[in-house]
Amino acid sequence: PCNPISMYGIAKDALRRAMIQYTAQKCCILQWLRCYYILGDDKKNNSIFCKLLMAAEEGKKISDRIITIVGQFLNYKVDYIGFVYDDSVVSASVIRQKPFMVVNPTSKPAQCIKHIVGRIEKTDLGTSDGVSSFLKKFLRKK
Repeated sequence: PCNPISMYGIAKDALRRAMIQYTAQKCCILQWLRCYYILGDDKKNNSIFCKLLMAAEEGKKISDRIITIVGQFLNYKVDYIGFVYDDSVVSASVIRQKPFMVVNPTSKPAQCIKHIVGRIEKTDLGTSDGVSSFLKKFLRKK
């Protein structure tokens, strides 16, 4: 439900409503997609892409600060070992309370975890026996 106030928004909403009515009469399925236009400088526009870019930059700054603080106060060197994609697979696995590594092992986040595990184990990713095997090895390394 939207309540457009500009003439452009009203026209777009009227088209969407007309299409819903038309396809209902013709026994068709309508999929209304929304396109985002990116105009201007990446950091100065107000698009979702700009907000994602700024969030990534802020995350990098926070990560750098944490690494500096850990090094300064704990005298410990922290290495960057990877990242995990922001994906609906992760939030869906939290809701289902089932690990995405089990439910969707070929997803992008699962591939990221496998890459991180491979970097920690310092083994070839193809020979990894999975996360449970890694945790068993990791906990025995103490």
